[in-house]
Amino acid sequence: MNRRLSGLAPVLVCAGALSACSGGSAVTPSTARNAVTQPQNQSGAPAVTESIVSRSLSSSTTSAPHIVWTHIQKRPIASSTATVRRSAIVNSPFNLTYFGGALVKKTVSNPIYVNCASTPAACWGSVTRGSPGTFLARLAASNFIHILDQYEGTTANNRYTLGTSANLTISGLPHVVQLSSTTQVSIAAIVHAVASAFGTGYGHVYHVFLPKGTDTCMGPAAPNVCYSPDNPANFIFCAYHGSADFADIGHVLFSVEPYQGVVPGAPSGCADTLIQAPHGTVDIMASTLSHETFEAISDPDGSSWFNRLFLIEIGDECVGFHDDDNFGGEFFDVQEEYSNAKNGCVNGV
Repeated sequence: MNRRLSGLAPVLVCAGALSACSGGSAVTPSTARNAVTQPQNQSGAPAVTESIVSRSLSSSTTSAPHIVWTHIQKRPIASSTATVRRSAIVNSPFNLTYFGGALVKKTVSNPIYVNCASTPAACWGSVTRGSPGTFLARLAASNFIHILDQYEGTTANNRYTLGTSANLTISGLPHVVQLSSTTQVSIAAIVHAVASAFGTGYGHVYHVFLPKGTDTCMGPAAPNVCYSPDNPANFIFCAYHGSADFADIGHVLFSVEPYQGVVPGAPSGCADTLIQAPHGTVDIMASTLSHETFEAISDPDGSSWFNRLFLIEIGDECVGFHDDDNFGGEFFDVQEEYSNAKNGCVNGV
């Protein structure tokens, strides 16, 4: 969706424990509809061993961050449809343009599971299809991830891998978790706590998974811009990514994925999205996670690759175009991503 979201400025100067900055090339939506995404460098399911470190976090924050978010994945409208699928025009208006920002040629994904009960699957919507971490590892070994080659200037395999995951236990987790806060635990504090231990810079992307029934908002600058299915008036987005500059630990890339399925007190979370979900909520979670992963890599600081005409990113172009794809032997129905090389939304190279 529009990177400025209804005219709101993308820079949030907050008091909390994190500061973020984020920082994309050119093509039109979709060419390969039902192609199967197979692993690039191996057959069958990748051997995934997810290393999870348990941590705890107090409800207070300790530092004042400056946070920049570059993209909010807007809550889809059931009647909406994508405007384009494919264009034969080389310089299509749907192409991404590079604005000189950071290129993430290699990084590791670090999932952060917040109060996910007894297993990360509790934040995933499935107990039989691994965890967000195992999906990220499968995504990293697929042809699908190589859509990013044209934007990053490299074709190397195994450059976006699964790092260490954190199972974070927070007592007194508020129902609404703000991006930053001086009075309660925040997204900023969560990211800061884990990045302090695992590492910072463009070599890490932290994906925060919130438990079912937890809302999150972009306050204090935009307190009514939220994932809040139980409060429809403020229910604006499904997920987002951004980056932060902490005074003590430096630059951090992150994304936030609330539970995307039906939640307590509301008829749906983001389960009313346009994508099909033949495998259940896990498809919506996987689609959202791949969307934010592609954008965190291609436009980490809001200054790399995005569409200059519509001010949207690689995943925004292709919401509504999806495929039931094979990721290392397991099928997930996920949205496609925009390829300048193919002038369209694709699910592989």
